[in-house]
Amino acid sequence: MNRLRRAPRCSPAAAALCAWALCEPAFVEQLSALLRVELSARATSSGSSAPLGVRVALQCLDAELAIDAQHAAGPARAERVQLEQTPAPLRARVAALRIAEIVRTLDQAVAPTVPPPARPAAPRPPLAPVREPPRATPASAPRDFFAAPLELAVLLQASSFHGDHAWLLGPALAADYRLGAVVLGGDAGFAQRRAESALGEITTYAGHVSPHAAWAFGAGRWQGRLGAGCAFGLTRVGARAQTPGVVARDLTAPWLAPHALAVLTVAITPATRLQLRATGGWVAVPVTAEVQRADDIAQRGLWTQLQLGAALAL
Repeated sequence: MNRLRRAPRCSPAAAALCAWALCEPAFVEQLSALLRVELSARATSSGSSAPLGVRVALQCLDAELAIDAQHAAGPARAERVQLEQTPAPLRARVAALRIAEIVRTLDQAVAPTVPPPARPAAPRPPLAPVREPPRATPASAPRDFFAAPLELAVLLQASSFHGDHAWLLGPALAADYRLGAVVLGGDAGFAQRRAESALGEITTYAGHVSPHAAWAFGAGRWQGRLGAGCAFGLTRVGARAQTPGVVARDLTAPWLAPHALAVLTVAITPATRLQLRATGGWVAVPVTAEVQRADDIAQRGLWTQLQLGAALAL
């Protein structure tokens, strides 16, 4: 027959089996010894601060064990453990393990949440000074000496009609307008020649206007142009007789000469340039003046012209 014993006094340092009912004294003694082993670390786990006590009451009901645990801080837990399938020598061991687990669960429920101590941050090595990369000096764009589209030129010219192999000298003006690589322009000039003959003096005046189109190319200060145009001219041949009885008559006539054009320009500054022009064409509408006792004035066949001067870019 089961006997009841007076509950022992609970220790505040560890869980205590404070009450039991209907349990065999041998079972209680064996259970108490096992609990002291299972919960021995609980009394010293918190260092100098003694843990709160847990009151455990048991009730043995045949093959069933009722466990009622009450933590001093408030939490409680009650469970029933079935020992019917457990051999009698092992029942105290199974009960001790279950009670110890319940006590630990109650301790964890009231344990204050203490964050782990922060590890001191390791000193960071001093940062190496950031060196700014050397700033690249922007490469200056090549200077365009021919950026201005309009060009005006003052020229000295020498032209020759190879029908009589005579050269005429005089001034000329030229204007050109550049549209990208295409240059549209023209020049106007006036030239003359004086010649002595056996009967008197002959003066030849030749003026022309010559529009043209050209293609420009080059780099830096140098530019070349190749193009074609047509010269529209007017020639006047004046004769002055120096021999009595000789009659002199003047002649005025137009002439026309399609031609090819080559221009070489060197820029002194973006606004000033030196220019050389060479023209070669064929006289399509010739002019011929007869001169007695001398070569005729014959403006026919190949026509060539050279022009040299200075240009101003606008």
